[in-house]
Amino acid sequence: MIKHIALSLTLLVLSMASGASSASGASSDCPNLTNSRASEILANSRVVTAKHSKLVGRAERIFDQVRAIAMVHGGIKRPQLKIIEKDSFFARAFPDGVILSKGLLNIVDNSGYETDKNDAILAFILGHELTHIVKEHFTNQQIICSVLEKSLSTRHNWRLFFWQTDQESTVVDDGRKEHERLADQYGLLYAAVAGFQINALNDRENFFKYWAKATRVYPTWEKRLADIQKVIAKVRQQLTYWQVATYLQHFKYPETAISFYEEFHHQTRLYTPETFNNLGLSYLEMAIKKLDGSSCEHHRYKLPGLLSSQSALTESLGPKGEEACIIPEALQEAKFYLNEAVQMDKDYLEARLNFATAYFLEGKFYSALGQLEHIQKDTVDDPSIRAMIVNLKVLARYHQDSDSVFRPGFDVLPILTRRLNAALKTPNLNDDIKAALHHNLAWLSEDRGHNQAAAIHRTKAQQSEKVAPKTVPNPPWTPPIPLGCYIEKELITPDCQSGFAKLSELDSINYDFGGMDYGKIFYNKELLFLAMANDNGDRLIELAVSKKQRQDLRKAEQLRARYGPPTRQQTLSNGVIWNYGNRWAVVVDHDHKIREIWINK
Repeated sequence: MIKHIALSLTLLVLSMASGASSASGASSDCPNLTNSRASEILANSRVVTAKHSKLVGRAERIFDQVRAIAMVHGGIKRPQLKIIEKDSFFARAFPDGVILSKGLLNIVDNSGYETDKNDAILAFILGHELTHIVKEHFTNQQIICSVLEKSLSTRHNWRLFFWQTDQESTVVDDGRKEHERLADQYGLLYAAVAGFQINALNDRENFFKYWAKATRVYPTWEKRLADIQKVIAKVRQQLTYWQVATYLQHFKYPETAISFYEEFHHQTRLYTPETFNNLGLSYLEMAIKKLDGSSCEHHRYKLPGLLSSQSALTESLGPKGEEACIIPEALQEAKFYLNEAVQMDKDYLEARLNFATAYFLEGKFYSALGQLEHIQKDTVDDPSIRAMIVNLKVLARYHQDSDSVFRPGFDVLPILTRRLNAALKTPNLNDDIKAALHHNLAWLSEDRGHNQAAAIHRTKAQQSEKVAPKTVPNPPWTPPIPLGCYIEKELITPDCQSGFAKLSELDSINYDFGGMDYGKIFYNKELLFLAMANDNGDRLIELAVSKKQRQDLRKAEQLRARYGPPTRQQTLSNGVIWNYGNRWAVVVDHDHKIREIWINK
C-alpha cells in the first residue's frame, strides 16, 4: 500500500509546481494562476460537494479549520475550496481559493494510514496551498514570468526558472524554492495549530519523502527532502512553545503559560483565535485565583471554561466569602484577548464560552448571555460542552432577572433549576461537569430555603469530583529521568545521572522571561521535559510528557482496566483529560485513543 502512495504522490500536480497551462486561446506560456483560469477549470469540470461524498465533507471540514488559522495570519478574504471530479491528482492555489481533485482525496483515504494521519496529510496540503494565497506567491510568479518570457529568445526557456521538468538537472529559481519553504513551514504550522497530528507525517513511513518527489522545484527530490527536514525542525521548535504553554496552563502556572504563548507569537508572528483564547483563559485563571473570599454572590459558582486544543479547562471558583466584592485586573486582560479571539472567528465556540464566563464574573450578565447567544446549538456535538453552556446561561439568567426592575414578582428560579436538572440527565457527561451542575444547584436550592435538596446536591457534587485519594496508581510511563532532578551538572545526584545522559540526546531550548521565570525544555517528537527554576535559581525537572503511542495502551478502556477510573475528567475542545490525582494525566481524544501522558512533579 505504501508503494501505491509513493507512485501516486509523485504524479500529484501541486500548487504552482505543476506545469500550469494558460487559458484556452491565450498565446502566453506563463502559468495562468488567475481567478479567470480557476473559473475555466471549474466550468469544464464537475464540482463535487459533501452531498455527493463523505470524503469531500471531511476535506471541507479540514479546510475550514486550517483556513481559520491562515486567514488570521494573512488578513486575506475568505478563500474557498472546490473539489472537482478528476481521477488525476491535482491541487492548486488561486487568488480566491484552492482547487483539489477527488483523485487526491481517494489516494489519501486509501493510503492504509489511520484516519488521524490522513487528516494531517490533507491539513498540511491545504495549509501549504493557503500559504501561497496568503503570501501572494502566484502574483509574484506571474509578473516575473511575463518579464522573462518577453526577454528570453526561446519562449519555453522561462520554465527553467520556476520548476523542474522531467530532467533532474533542471535549474530552478531560488525565489520559487523560498516560496515552497514558506508554504511547507506555514502549512505545518497552520495544520498543527488547527489541532492536527503533524508528528505522524514524519514517522517511519515518511510522508514528506513522497511530498518531496511530488513537488518538483529542486534539481533532485533528495535536496528537496533535506530542506523539508530543516523546516520540520524549525516548526517543531516553534510548536514546543505552544505545547509547553498548554501543559503549564493545565497544571496551574498561568503566568508562565502566558509568557510561552507570547513567545510562540514572537517566533511565528502567528496570532490566531486559539492563541488569543488561551491567553484570555490564562488571565481568567489568574483572576479566579484572586476571587477566594469575594462577597459577590455570583462568584460562588463552578464555571468550567474551555481551552483550545491540547489542554484543560479552568478550575471552579472558591466559596462565597465575607470580604468585598472583588473584580481582579486580570479579568480585563482576559476580556481583551477573548474579544480578539471572537472578532477573528465569530463562530469560535471555546472563546465565546470563555468570554461569557469573564462577563459573568464581572457581573455583566446581559453581556454574558449575548456571547452565549452567538453559539449555534447545532454546532455543539459534545454533551458536556452543551451542559456547560446551559449551566452558564441558567446562572446568568438567574442573576439578570434578580437584578431586573422590569419583572418584579416573577420567580424564574423554578424554570432555571429544571433546566439544570435536565442537563444532569444528559448521557455521557464528564465528571467535572456533573460536579459543577450539582454544586450550582445546591446554591440555588439554598437560596429558596430548600436546605435538604441543597445538601443532596452537595453530596453528589463531591461524589462526582472524586477528590484524589492519598495514594493513586503510578503513571503508566516511567520517564527516563526522574522528576525533581536538577539539570546543573554540579547538582546532579547519582540516581539522576543516567537520566541526564538521556536528556543530552534530545533537542533543547533555553528560555528566560525575566526574574525567576527561566528554565530549559528538552524535546523530540515523542518526549518533552520541562526544567523550571526554583526559589534558589536552580533548574530542576518539573514536567514530563510522552507522546509515544503504545500498542498495549492505545485505548482509554485499556487504561481504565489497568489503572482504574480517573479521579477526575476534564472537558477539552478535542477530547477529555483523565486525571489521576494531581500527579499525572492522559489526553484521550474523541475516538477514545490515548494521545499523551503528562506527569507533574
